[in-house]
Amino acid sequence: ALELTKVEFDLLACMVNAPGRVFTRAQLIERVWGGGFAIPERTIDTHMEGLWPKTTEAGGDPTLLEPE
Repeated sequence: ALELTKVEFDLLACMVNAPGRVFTRAQLIERVWGGGFAIPERTIDTHMEGLWPKTTEAGGDPTLLEPE
């Protein structure tokens, strides 16, 4: 079990539903927040920095969530 924020969960769900696919920050913002929001692209980095250790500590493969 992982304790994730809503955004972390939404990011992970997006990636789990498209295994092997590489997403740009803009694509992740569109999929998680939808249109109409002015979200800086580096916001994704912040959320991924929180998500990555949680998934690896739970036994996940650290190479599955690789930054660019």
